[in-house]
Amino acid sequence: MLVVEDTTTNEIRRFYILDAMLQLGIVQAGTQSAVFDPGRAVSYYGMVESRLHEYSVKYPEAFGFLPRRAYEHLKKPPLMSELYQDAPITTDSEWFVDAFMVRPLFGISGTPLPVGQHTDNITFVEELATTPPFSSRLYRIQDMRYGHRSNSGWACTLLASDLETTLKGSNRTDLLWYLKSGFPILIELEEKSDLDNVVKWIVFLKEAGMRLPSLVFFPRNHKEWGNDIIRILDIPDSRILTAGATISSINNISKHLREVTTDASWSSRLVFASSYPETQVGDSISEMLSLLLSKSFGAEADDIQRILGGNMLSMLPTRPPYLQYVMNNSTVVAEGLLGKASLGEFARVLRILAARRLQIVESFDYMLSRNGGVVHYDDAVMTVRDPREPSGNAIALLRERDGSFRVSGWRQTFTDTITNRRADLFSTLVRAATGSEGPILDSPSHLNRFNYALLDCLKVRNPQEILSALHFQIQVADGPRGVIGMSETDMRAVGVSGGELLLVLEAGTGQWWAAEVRLDESCTDRTLGVSKEDATFLGLQESSAVDLVKSDGGITNLERAVFALESAAPGSMAELVSYAHLHGDEMRALLQRQVIGKGTRLWFGGRNTGNSMTLAYTVPSLEPDDLVRLPRRDIGFRPSQMFRPINIVLCVSTGASMGIRDVQLKTLQSTRRKLRPFVSIVPESTEFLSRLGSKSSRIEIATLAAMHTIQNLSTNRNDGEIGIVNVSENPSKFSIQKGNTIRTSVQFSTELSSDEVLVSMIYSLLDTVAEVGGQSSVSGAFRSIIEYLEDFGPEIPTLALVFTTDIAKELDAARPFLQALTSKDRYRIELFQLGEGSAETSTAAKLEEVRLRIHNISEFSSDVFEGLLAEAIERLTPSAHDASHSNES
Repeated sequence: MLVVEDTTTNEIRRFYILDAMLQLGIVQAGTQSAVFDPGRAVSYYGMVESRLHEYSVKYPEAFGFLPRRAYEHLKKPPLMSELYQDAPITTDSEWFVDAFMVRPLFGISGTPLPVGQHTDNITFVEELATTPPFSSRLYRIQDMRYGHRSNSGWACTLLASDLETTLKGSNRTDLLWYLKSGFPILIELEEKSDLDNVVKWIVFLKEAGMRLPSLVFFPRNHKEWGNDIIRILDIPDSRILTAGATISSINNISKHLREVTTDASWSSRLVFASSYPETQVGDSISEMLSLLLSKSFGAEADDIQRILGGNMLSMLPTRPPYLQYVMNNSTVVAEGLLGKASLGEFARVLRILAARRLQIVESFDYMLSRNGGVVHYDDAVMTVRDPREPSGNAIALLRERDGSFRVSGWRQTFTDTITNRRADLFSTLVRAATGSEGPILDSPSHLNRFNYALLDCLKVRNPQEILSALHFQIQVADGPRGVIGMSETDMRAVGVSGGELLLVLEAGTGQWWAAEVRLDESCTDRTLGVSKEDATFLGLQESSAVDLVKSDGGITNLERAVFALESAAPGSMAELVSYAHLHGDEMRALLQRQVIGKGTRLWFGGRNTGNSMTLAYTVPSLEPDDLVRLPRRDIGFRPSQMFRPINIVLCVSTGASMGIRDVQLKTLQSTRRKLRPFVSIVPESTEFLSRLGSKSSRIEIATLAAMHTIQNLSTNRNDGEIGIVNVSENPSKFSIQKGNTIRTSVQFSTELSSDEVLVSMIYSLLDTVAEVGGQSSVSGAFRSIIEYLEDFGPEIPTLALVFTTDIAKELDAARPFLQALTSKDRYRIELFQLGEGSAETSTAAKLEEVRLRIHNISEFSSDVFEGLLAEAIERLTPSAHDASHSNES
């Protein structure tokens, strides 16, 4: 691509260059031969680019668009270069010209080659245009000069002197096909009188009732034509190549076109071409480019892009017209972090297919807008072909601004609708196709599914064979944490350098993480070196097979992180909470070197323990595709159930018996540490926590349990609400005002993140400690629960936590409410009888029809309570809701 600076706006622009006339072949003279192939043409354009930059340095004030030396990534056309099969070229100017229309070389420097070399060069061009590594950048021109027969291409070329006989000769059928299809016909004009032959031929076509052909003229030497070159433009919709042109002839042509047109369409009739290797006719290519970019030429950016490539691209079909096609309804969409990584994975798949000679990229074609004045680098059609088959498979590619990548097989609606490569129609059709069919994937854990769907789009017959070739084997050894070692060969194949970041996906399990790459000479090809600590933490084994994707995303440094804990091993949730509490510092230390994302599963003690955790809540909030590095200190651990959709009702009794001090607090220091976040926002909580002793009052324990509940759920951003009831003779509900509405519950997803709301809830609980007195009323608790169930509805399950004393004496009064509860659905009540000597058995018998469980609490442990809370939520929201459904802050 040609990178320039717009001297008016100081913006950097890029122009896609298509050379519409490149001649390739082998020139044999006795025992000497010269090969003119794409590699040599690219080297020639390297000299053109260098010369152009010399002009820009010497005469910067002359340029309206000043050529700039740029980073390599700016010089490469997106999508095409990312999926391009690397050619054996090492020059910096590999992508100065992005694509070429090629025909066989029949002569050089005015000297024709022998007919035998014509035939050899026809074969030479056809092989180059249909085999890697250049096939995706070469548009083959079918050569009909001198009556030669060759395979069909994107366009055809004739001598003006051939026109009278071609419709009668062996090329008649092919030429009629080009005429009817409207594909370009390049006519070479060797002298002025040739134009008369062209006019006679056009009159003949018109009298025969045929459409006006799409003609592109190649006057071999503009200088010999003088002002008569303008006569070519009298032919409607004709175009002129710049090959063989002079600065004077191009100025005359552009002046005439501007005079006879009333809009910016004047630039649609000039087509950039070099006629390489015959570049000695006319002014040099670097001078031609300098003219187009100059202030004196007065072209706008759209005009320049039309001339350099847009005009010819708009004449070409969107896929090779000479292939047969089968309709393909397969699609796949990669979003988020997977979307950013999917192009690299696509390129890996194409490399394997090409290496095994299963498929090659036949062509790569961008869409256009503004009549060819804008090339859309994120909208393209890639055509692949089995080298052994005559048919092709066209794949529509669309990369969205958010990084999502859409892949769709070609369908009849594309053929019927897309004309002149219109980008707006193309993107609309691709979005419609990929939105209604095929998988939409958004996580690195879906990489295998993406590869499988991609191979389906490519119509690979044995996808499993290709998928297995993408895998690497884990090699566990001593080494630094957060790093993976690779061989030099593998680093080159994946396209990564030391110090860069790779996403690693374990095949089969969906486990993924990111790590820094380092060269490790002890690694054999297709193996990855992973430290023992990382292997344990990530649940990897020597036999683990993984896929690799280069990461283009940055890393977010977190201020706070909370992990969701899960256990597949037998045992209570309280044991899991206790483990995280006892080993928290060790787990935080292990996390320091890890780069992870949403969905990365980490195992403490190894996979065989069954204990794992995933990132569930972060500050700052994350997008699904973000990678993160964890903070040094503020890392918390909570049961995964605390992040599920749930409604919570907290009922705290304030009857006189709640003031009795007969509950033993077993985890005083742990309790104070866990509730420390409340101290910073509610100073009064410090006084409350400091009053707690080994023997605490029932109301203090109830308040403590309610605060633990809020603390555990404070990072839940899922659907659900929480309500608090002060249960006395006249129960009162905690309320907040939202606009003109008074609400008696707080939403997890929107309101619980507010410190103001959280402070109000904590103050409400602390106030209950001072309000102990009078009669308790369990009836009021059950009545409030029924009211909340009606307010919440049955869509999300509701868990009610009731903290009271011996309820046996109050059951008769509560009977109507208990009866009403039997008709309710999707709820559960956990009733905590605080104090010594509660009558569990008789009470439970009377409540057997209600979804209620009773806990007699004579001693309180924060870990045990959190375990009970998690198990209660688990009963209401069994494994259908995984912790991975949680939302970040």
